[in-house]
Amino acid sequence: MRTLTFVQITDSRFEPAETVLDTLNARIAAIKEKLNLPGIQLHVSSPWLVDWDDHIQYRTRFRVTKDRRITWNAIYELVNSVHAVPYKFES
Repeated sequence: MRTLTFVQITDSRFEPAETVLDTLNARIAAIKEKLNLPGIQLHVSSPWLVDWDDHIQYRTRFRVTKDRRITWNAIYELVNSVHAVPYKFES
């Protein structure tokens, strides 16, 4: 079974550092809600901090598997409606 993976990232270069984790948590909740459909299995990692010299990021990895009831394009559309990301498949 193919597994789609992607990482959501929020960054203090684009919003105040105090709200970066809140923004990521809001995206996580929205994606979980949108992908709460029959035939989709969703695994979400805990957010982790990446601390650069001049800014911070919070990231979380999503792993999605599905059955034939929904297309990958439909999944991309649902995720992109929250925040578009690069996708890849794991074997």
